[in-house]
Amino acid sequence: MSHLFHGLLINLIRRSDCQSIRPPTLEDATDDLEDDWRMWVDAEQKKRLAYLCFMWDTQHAVLFCQSLCMSAFELRSNLPCDQSLWEADSAESWHYIRQQQPITPLFLSCLKMYLSPSATSSVPKNMNALSRLLLLHGLMSIAWDMQRRDQTALGIIDAHPLGNWQSRLATSYVTWNHDFDRFCSMYTAQLPTHAHELVEEFHVFRTAVISLYHAAHILLHTPFLDLQIYAGARHILGRPVTRVDYIRSQKVVKKWVAENTEEAGKAIWHAAALVDQCVDILDSEFSSNGLGGSRLWHLPWAVYLGTLTIWGVWYARPVPPPNSNHDMHGDDEEDEIIWDPQAEMKSLLETILKDEGDQLLRVGYEGGIAGCMGKRGTNGLAAVVSKCLSKVRWAVVHDAMMVLRGLVQWRLVGGGGIS
Repeated sequence: MSHLFHGLLINLIRRSDCQSIRPPTLEDATDDLEDDWRMWVDAEQKKRLAYLCFMWDTQHAVLFCQSLCMSAFELRSNLPCDQSLWEADSAESWHYIRQQQPITPLFLSCLKMYLSPSATSSVPKNMNALSRLLLLHGLMSIAWDMQRRDQTALGIIDAHPLGNWQSRLATSYVTWNHDFDRFCSMYTAQLPTHAHELVEEFHVFRTAVISLYHAAHILLHTPFLDLQIYAGARHILGRPVTRVDYIRSQKVVKKWVAENTEEAGKAIWHAAALVDQCVDILDSEFSSNGLGGSRLWHLPWAVYLGTLTIWGVWYARPVPPPNSNHDMHGDDEEDEIIWDPQAEMKSLLETILKDEGDQLLRVGYEGGIAGCMGKRGTNGLAAVVSKCLSKVRWAVVHDAMMVLRGLVQWRLVGGGGIS
């Protein structure tokens, strides 16, 4: 239902001045401080409304492979002001704080700096947490625009204004992450030691942002809609999947892994990092309805995305020749009586995280995926994550959980299964 009204919301934003409004500066002040404050607040909240709608639109498009309704280049306002200024409780305190702080930079100016490797050193270092989150979504939005451009160009357009845009965006993501890590370290170092709630709240925020960062890397390299169909999804956002869809997606995924081993290697590295960092948080926060349950709402889907990427690359990877030494690790090994899915998942993630790029998918490479556990090596991963997702009350996540359950080859005689 929310999807039906999403386009209407964006069009209402577009018909207003929310996307381009800039709060009045000190030079625009009048003799009435109270009136100046209220006028500034009105402009700032319009600006924030447009940015939050842009953020939701970007997540909706990138995470669920839908169309963008709002482009990053439509946002011509300054980034959100510092939180202390926004939360000022009187015109006097607002005026005092405002005099101490510089004007926030334009959103598009900072976004262009991240897109230009030579200009990233000029990115302002005093941006707040919300501004950094919005810039990540700006990069994600541009990546999705470029992907759609590739899909609809029909071979007519040859040159990209960004050159090799996937490599360029990946570099921008990494640069953004370095800046975000520095910001997080500085922020937590400034928090008082007794402020446990603030520390926990910021940890939840950081976890949510990092999960989006890894998801952005994964989706930069991965045909995720085809991966879902290849894994056995019966419906994609309400549309039934046919046998023809499955055959086509199976070919797409296998061709992608075979011909893009470096990209697939990067995708599963970020997928493994995402699952490794977030699966325990997902299990604890959503089972106890803790602080993160409402604020990490996209985390279950991001973990599903990472899990499915690892499974898809694993199953579509090139396999060693029949007479190789890997036969002992093949699919004919006998089932274990006792199965520890958690340990099996950890072993798989550690194998992926200790290697890089196309080495993970190289046929005959002893240290990589080909030297690990056979095709059933993803059983533990799918079992653990599907159990975590079963605690989330969200229809689309329930569908994701059922897809993951279908990927587990149930082979247990005693214990270890999912209830």
